[in-house]
Order: sequence, then structure tokens, then C-alpha cells
Amino acid sequence: YDVVGAATVIAATSTFANRTEALVNWVVDHYYTSFVNQSITSYSFNQMLWELTGDYDGTLASLSSSAGHIQTVASLGPQFPTMLDDLKGAYASINDTYRSTSFSVHFLVDKDSAYQNMALVTPVPAVPEPSTYLMMFGGVGALMVWRRRRVQR
Repeated sequence: YDVVGAATVIAATSTFANRTEALVNWVVDHYYTSFVNQSITSYSFNQMLWELTGDYDGTLASLSSSAGHIQTVASLGPQFPTMLDDLKGAYASINDTYRSTSFSVHFLVDKDSAYQNMALVTPVPAVPEPSTYLMMFGGVGALMVWRRRRVQR
């Protein structure tokens, strides 16, 4: 597998790759934690990602439970229609440059095309507060003073 951005999976030459990547990031921001906590089914979450990376053609009309390759079946999960409606409702307000600040979204692409591509969602590491650095440097400074005094004795 190669680790790539969403635009590569969508086709970097398409005119809507950035839009699709923004929508994928929006879905991850709004539903990934619920997916991990099992408040929504994996089928529903996976269906949303497939809808965006497999069927979305750059238009709002293509976001449908029956467009393209996707067909509504019982195994897709009960939350998918609600999630899709939420995405459609927010569609106009999602900027093409939208990226998640909580999660990093990449895709694992099979080089040999023997397996399906997979989404890789990881938390963005938190940036320490300035007070954390102050405490760290204060502790290191205290250790240096302690050691210097100990050597002088």
C-alpha cells in the first residue's frame, strides 16, 4: 500500500478533487468519533466515504443513496440516510479548502489493485500550551541548579 491524500484517490486531475477532499474531511470531523464509539455503524460510515470517493461527481445531485454504484440495502446501516442528509444540508457552507483540525485523513492505495483502498484517519497531535513549555524548562533549570550546587559541595 502507498499512503496518499484523498485527491489522489479521487483523481488529482479531476476538477472536483479538492471539493471531495473537503467533504471527506467534513464527514470525518462530524462522524469519526461516533464511529469509533460505535454510536453509528461501520457500514454507515464506510458508505459515506464510498459515496464521496466512488460516486460523487462534483455535484450535489450525485450525493444520493441510489446514485452510481451505490444501492440502498439493509446492510449499509441505519444512520447512512441521516448522515447523507446532514452532508447535503451543509454542502453549500463547506469550503473547498476545508480540512479537519482534529484528524489527519489519508488513504492507503493498493499498488497492485488486488485489494480495496482504505481510509487512514489519525488524530492530529495536540500542540502543547505555552505553560507546558514553561513548566518543562523550569524543571530542567531546577535540575541544573541542583546539580551545580551538589558539585560545588
